[in-house]
Amino acid sequence: MQLLQAVIHELIKVPAKGERAALGPDFIEAAEQLDVSDETTIVLIESIISLYGKKGSYSSQGTFDLTDTAQTFPPNFSSFIESTGDDDAFFGLTIQTMDNLVSKSSSENFATGGYIVFAHYMQSGQNYFLVAMVKKKDGITLVDLRPQTIQRVDLSKLHQAIRINNTNYLNAMELINENQPFEGSYLSFISPASNRGASGYFIKAFGCHDAIPANIATRSAFDAVKYYFETNETLRPLKSEAVDSVVSLFNQLLSNDEENRICTLDMLNKAIQGVITYHNVESVTDNFMDLANSENFNVPENFYPNQTAVTEQTRLKLIGLDGAWTLNFEKRVFGTSTESEIQFINNPNSSQASIVIRNLSDDLIKILQKASEDV
Repeated sequence: MQLLQAVIHELIKVPAKGERAALGPDFIEAAEQLDVSDETTIVLIESIISLYGKKGSYSSQGTFDLTDTAQTFPPNFSSFIESTGDDDAFFGLTIQTMDNLVSKSSSENFATGGYIVFAHYMQSGQNYFLVAMVKKKDGITLVDLRPQTIQRVDLSKLHQAIRINNTNYLNAMELINENQPFEGSYLSFISPASNRGASGYFIKAFGCHDAIPANIATRSAFDAVKYYFETNETLRPLKSEAVDSVVSLFNQLLSNDEENRICTLDMLNKAIQGVITYHNVESVTDNFMDLANSENFNVPENFYPNQTAVTEQTRLKLIGLDGAWTLNFEKRVFGTSTESEIQFINNPNSSQASIVIRNLSDDLIKILQKASEDV
């Protein structure tokens, strides 16, 4: 990561409590920008950046709402981009943003303030603009809004954050200016309550469109794949193999660094078309991308696979009454036929159902035999 510019301002807002009157909103302006070569400053910015794509973070993709002329951040950000990263333009943008945060937070009775960290940096050949709110109590010592000591920020300490990929933003604006559609995203944000509730003012201040969260997009992708195969008699026998192919794709992406984790509809389509081609299935209309992107499934053009949603497709966990027993197994070995390693038997004429486990290893048989002797 190459830090180009950075500054920290403080948003002052304390909700009313009991007899204590509310304080703010207002902000304390930093006297000047931070030294981008300072080690403590670099550690702070890197710790915030590292949270993106990590388990437990609520990261959504989105764009600016360019149709809302009342939003001031998008045009202010555009002016900063046009300045090619001028220091005065950067500092001016941060002040304008603080004005927006003060304005948007004023109507949120339970909203609170904190340190607002701004950073402009390069990483993996991409240019980024980052804004994050970090609470004052979170192991960060500032003197005159300059970090003196800092612990690595963890998810519980990052209150809000938005990151704009300036490179993707410029590409999007070029398409829009040429009256061509842009269906991707160029910004992402972490927000405990998305754009709702007391913390929503942070996202509102930037005029963002909240895209579909990663876990929902991933589950929707699987739903679209299953529907595509289930509703085609020719493809129906290949459904499980297609789902496995998508699982492999997502696992491969999740093993990459953050910049290379994004899945596209085209990648998803290639994963399932590979299964169809392998089995030499002909006369199949290649309309999966249109289906997945329809209102029925709302799979976005670009999204981050979610590990939890992927695991849900591959494993099944069963817990008996009162937690007396637990079975945790891969779904591929489960079924209702006598060929299934784990067979579910359900008699429609009886309230009783059972599970049969086959193909036990020699070691497992010995363990069970010994256990049965001790009963």
